[in-house]
Amino acid sequence: EDGSYVDHGMYAYTGGYGSVLISAMEKMMPLVDGTAYELTYGDARDTFYDEIIFNNYVPVHYAGRIFDMVSGRSVTRVTAQDRQSAGQLAVFADVLSADKGAQLRAIVKMWLEEDPAIMEKLTKPAELAACAKILDDDSIVPANIPEGYYRFSDMDKYVQHNKDYSVGLAMHSTKIANYEWGNEEGRKLWNTSDGALYIN
Repeated sequence: EDGSYVDHGMYAYTGGYGSVLISAMEKMMPLVDGTAYELTYGDARDTFYDEIIFNNYVPVHYAGRIFDMVSGRSVTRVTAQDRQSAGQLAVFADVLSADKGAQLRAIVKMWLEEDPAIMEKLTKPAELAACAKILDDDSIVPANIPEGYYRFSDMDKYVQHNKDYSVGLAMHSTKIANYEWGNEEGRKLWNTSDGALYIN
């Protein structure tokens, strides 16, 4: 309920399996368009996706990247990169409510304009097209992640965003693993958590 994403019972994983979930949902939405399962606003699902994106996923980003403190061992993979979110969210914006979709496109546009290399990292045609459309739309005014203090107590992670900087704090925890090591991945990840302070 506080926006935390905990996997395997003890890992802060918004940027790992949470990102995988967003990718799966991004692919699923076009498939259910026009069916009985299509997301329509005005029913009980009104705020579900808006809340996932703005209470859970977007706040653990800075400058288009996901904080390592919520990404587990995935940060050690050669094939992984922390700039994939812009593409995911550019597509996902179309299934949010009108106001939140517009807000998300403005955030993505800020990331794309501040870091042109993001476009070079995208490999999925739908994500490339969605990002290009946002960049070409002059009616979209770039905007930062909403300012504020985000408390993810179930993960013992905390984030603050304002117009000048973003800060992430990974607390020592007795309920969340300090770092993930498995399948020969993540052997030296103790420096991503357990009291780590991220400043951007």
